[in-house]
Amino acid sequence: MNLVIKLAYGAAIAVLMVLTVVFAIRAAYEPPEEPRYGDPARAYKTAPAQYEEDRQDYRRNVFLIAGLVGLGSMAAGVALAKRLDALRLGLILGGVATFIYSFSQAGEDIDDIGTTAILPVAAVGLVALLLLGYRRLAEGDESATEGS
Repeated sequence: MNLVIKLAYGAAIAVLMVLTVVFAIRAAYEPPEEPRYGDPARAYKTAPAQYEEDRQDYRRNVFLIAGLVGLGSMAAGVALAKRLDALRLGLILGGVATFIYSFSQAGEDIDDIGTTAILPVAAVGLVALLLLGYRRLAEGDESATEGS
């Protein structure tokens, strides 16, 4: 497979992965319904506290789901065999884009979500990727040395 085809394949996997995650979450987990009032202008200016709380919970949960899927995808991309480089590229890029999506879903509620949800996801993901990456890079160095 030539380089252009591999890059296109990786990009296609990344895009389709993000779309799959986004629409799977939306299909399985609906956002809270915005309150409706008789006066439409008022509906956008005021929202009851329950709706705000439900929206915050929804955004936190979507952040956690998408963030963990993104981290899992990146870890899988790093862990796969070198001969599957195009697939690895797609999983890593798709994981990065999904992780970015998770933060975009948190939106302005990110301060309300707090570090309780964000820090563990980011820390576990970083440690897992560093360990997997180190292991894979060390394997590559050993096989390169053995071949000389």
